[in-house]
Amino acid sequence: MFRPIVHKYLIATLLIGMCMSSLAGAADKPKKSAKKKSPPANAVLATAQKKFAHLKAPKKGVTELQEYIRQVRLNRPTSLEEFVVLQLKLRTAATRIIAQSKDKKDQAVASSSALLRSTLPNVVGYLSAEEQRKELKNLVTALSKKKIGPRDLQLCMMLGRGLEMAESYKIAASTYESFASIMSKSSSTNIAATAHLFRGAVERVKLVGGKALPFTGTNLDGSKFDLKALRGKVVLIDFWATWCGPCIAEFPNMKTLYAKYKKQGFEIVGLSIDRDRTSLESFMKKRKLPWMILHERGEHPAVRKYGINAIPQMMLVNRKGVVISLSARGKNLELLLEKEFKAKNPKK
Repeated sequence: MFRPIVHKYLIATLLIGMCMSSLAGAADKPKKSAKKKSPPANAVLATAQKKFAHLKAPKKGVTELQEYIRQVRLNRPTSLEEFVVLQLKLRTAATRIIAQSKDKKDQAVASSSALLRSTLPNVVGYLSAEEQRKELKNLVTALSKKKIGPRDLQLCMMLGRGLEMAESYKIAASTYESFASIMSKSSSTNIAATAHLFRGAVERVKLVGGKALPFTGTNLDGSKFDLKALRGKVVLIDFWATWCGPCIAEFPNMKTLYAKYKKQGFEIVGLSIDRDRTSLESFMKKRKLPWMILHERGEHPAVRKYGINAIPQMMLVNRKGVVISLSARGKNLELLLEKEFKAKNPKK
């Protein structure tokens, strides 16, 4: 899961962790392998779909569909795939309730609409691009007509992250732009102030496949760092902190891959967002991470520029200095590196 960064008004994002654990699992799901593309979403979910095949939503009857939703919620998923399948079933029932209700203002419609909104972040990565655009268009329209509150802010952040994890970067960019516009018009000064996070997120997702990333900083020993110095190498930039459990949980996998690919040209640059320098130095003495760590006395400019609102945030940069992934963690990082280094050293 991601550990949210608490800004002045982002207490609501402390709830993101629960949902982000499922999204992080989606990131660990292989996107591609060196030999072939990963199977489509329906194939990935096939086993879970069979397990819950008995849960078939009735086609008619609002009362019957409401009872079906209750029955679905009684099930406890044991894997990410099961969780997603159950969420999709809830959405099917909610959609049918809305379609069959004559009074669009009654409680059944309101509850179903709320259910569609709350489940969208959990399944967005499993929807087709067309479905993603349709769902997000409907959500933006709905948000534009209401007073934005903390839960809406949380929902928008989770949705953007879900799109990033699904590597739907173009859709994520347009979605973040819409969210920034909505937040900026909020009557709440605090919520309006968060618009910069979404604008930063737009800049973040536009990095993928764009121009070479300009990235500088200060090493713990005080020396200056410039990403240009590592041109020709594959670089993982890791935004992290000593107080972030999910960040630290990534280290074993990172160490394994660093040892495997370092001689072939793999580097890791950790950017600590810790405010307490003493805690960071103490952590480094105990952990002795083998890669370079950057730290600024104040906030690193990239945190605000790229809307970093949750960590770990990992960017994988290719030999030309271009960002190729914003979901380079877990199993996905392993596959990305395998692909990058196999391309450089193909078997003869």
